[in-house]
Amino acid sequence: MTIAVALIVTFTVTAQEQTLEEVGINYYAYTENTLNNTVHQKGFYKDINGELKRDGNWKLYINGELKTEAVYTNDKLTTLVVDGVEYSAKDLYIFRLERKVEELIADNK
Repeated sequence: MTIAVALIVTFTVTAQEQTLEEVGINYYAYTENTLNNTVHQKGFYKDINGELKRDGNWKLYINGELKTEAVYTNDKLTTLVVDGVEYSAKDLYIFRLERKVEELIADNK
């Protein structure tokens, strides 16, 4: 799980090129590339009441290799696959709770 978070953080701080293209009624394809093309992300947005929400498959590639794949429904993460291991939304919720418990324990030492 830490790998996915690190990849997202790394990707957002790198210089990038973004495109948004309408591919259907209120449905958009999104792509994002670092300027040196080592990191590539693509996914879809749905316009719901004037607000773009992630929807469908989102994929993150590093040096051409698929690293993470996420499935969203109306901006809610339903499945995450990292290095071939699939996590459900419930799994991710449990990981977040476990991490919070560890932080609280560490703060109280």
